[in-house]
Amino acid sequence: MAAPVIHPAANVDPSARLGPGVVIAANVTIHRGVSIGADTRIGAGCVVHEGCSVGSRNRLRELVVIGTDDSVDSKCSVTIGDDNVIGAHCTIGVDPQSESF
Repeated sequence: MAAPVIHPAANVDPSARLGPGVVIAANVTIHRGVSIGADTRIGAGCVVHEGCSVGSRNRLRELVVIGTDDSVDSKCSVTIGDDNVIGAHCTIGVDPQSESF
């Protein structure tokens, strides 16, 4: 199995767990404690916030955001399963101010 490939312009927290064959494009931010499964490709400009995990064999197109920003005083954990394609400019998360999910 191939080692993860991380573009030099990406920012990946050292505590993030990256499976074999993961490819991370330019200007991606992977926050602490994130888990990315094997053979997942993360497109340019994506952000995966703390507490989130992305399964194996996923494709995140450009500028996808998974989870919520830490500045809202609430953690949001989002889990993406295996074998998904998430289109460009999508945001997947839970509004911590909302009472219904």
